[in-house]
Amino acid sequence: MKSLIKIAQKLDNSGQYKLADKIAQIIMDSSQYANNPYTPKNIMDIRKQLVPTDFRGEIYQSKKGDTLLSTNDGMSFAVGLMDFARINKFPTVQAAFDAYANAGAKYRGQSIKKDPVMQELYKRVSKTGSGITRQMIQDEIQQIYRESLGMDGAKFESSPNAWQRNIDPNTGADLGYLEYQYGQMMENAGANELLSITGMIDKDEHLPETLKQKLQNDVEYRKFKTKIETGNYSETLLNEGWRNLIPNNFTIEQKQDLENLINQKVQEIQNRPR
Repeated sequence: MKSLIKIAQKLDNSGQYKLADKIAQIIMDSSQYANNPYTPKNIMDIRKQLVPTDFRGEIYQSKKGDTLLSTNDGMSFAVGLMDFARINKFPTVQAAFDAYANAGAKYRGQSIKKDPVMQELYKRVSKTGSGITRQMIQDEIQQIYRESLGMDGAKFESSPNAWQRNIDPNTGADLGYLEYQYGQMMENAGANELLSITGMIDKDEHLPETLKQKLQNDVEYRKFKTKIETGNYSETLLNEGWRNLIPNNFTIEQKQDLENLINQKVQEIQNRPR
């Protein structure tokens, strides 16, 4: 059966969706035998190998390198939880959640017992009386991220261009808002505060690596600028020292800003009474 799934995945990747869907239908049709006491043993043996009936979800997890108990985004987690419930014959997703956690399920590398998003999701799932679908779980995870990371910044919406929204499709986190918030923290931070912000960015699990690196570079730029602004340097040290130390990984705008600051400092020295 694993071979069938691999074949279906290759068909799906190559755009031959009709053939892929036919194989998926074979997998899903087999579920009709699950609770029939008259189902022949050989059919039930096959059925045991075909437990994951969420074909598209399984393909998605496979592409990401996720597994049943280790997921990294909302959709993959929803697939894992639903499959766990089905494999272990839980009547509802609510009933399966505790066992899923106890089985060692992890979300983004952390136990779902400790992850705050998963803790909140557990509360909401437990209070839901009706049936729960994969899409409902996925949507609820995104909603939790929006509430914790984006909606509390709504008061800034009245200020034009306070930040540009950039919603992460996997988590629902507003990356534009996060970048704006870190920028506000850096604005008037001193050396010690900047060091603290560096640690916060490094530990922030909601930031993709590209944005994390950009923010770390912004912190280094602020540190560099603060040293020039607060130091008592000679004209020679400014021109031949600090000017040559400007890192290449700073943006063009940051480099120009530092050049202008050094020129300003040099001009102030030259204008001093002699």
